[in-house]
Amino acid sequence: MYLRTTKTMDISSIRNRDLPAGCVWMSKAVMDNVMFTHPEDRNIQNTVFGGFIMRQATELSAILGYKYSRQRPILKSISDINFQKPISIGSLLQMHAYVVFTEENYLQFIVIATAYDTKTFITQQTNTFHITYRTAEKVPEVIPSTYHQTMMFVDGRRHFLGALKKESMHQEK
Repeated sequence: MYLRTTKTMDISSIRNRDLPAGCVWMSKAVMDNVMFTHPEDRNIQNTVFGGFIMRQATELSAILGYKYSRQRPILKSISDINFQKPISIGSLLQMHAYVVFTEENYLQFIVIATAYDTKTFITQQTNTFHITYRTAEKVPEVIPSTYHQTMMFVDGRRHFLGALKKESMHQEK
């Protein structure tokens, strides 16, 4: 993948990379949002209800999927959800969605939620979601341009293959 973005193998090619036709840099396949958390979004522990966070992550990834592919994506799998920390009511909830892997007409996303506590002024990562969508037509290939993005790509590919395997096992039954 790296070699497809370079013209030569000299050291200057690390900084001077070209995007292949039909591809999108991962840094351009990102969408964020920020919202206040309100009392109506709370659970019995008086923190933000997990279902509310899941809905926000799914909606943001669907919007990014539509923007990225220019077609309506169909949710295929939510392969992994990690609830790391509870979110206090009144915090600012920020979601960061990334297209981390594509194959044919599939898109793999990671959505990372962070919370800014308005009482302690501390920002912490609270949740991670891995979501797979399918579209009717082929989507542009996403290409990482940094080491961090490459690690997201590798992890996204692993989650995509797991979701695909789970879907094929489900169809066999």
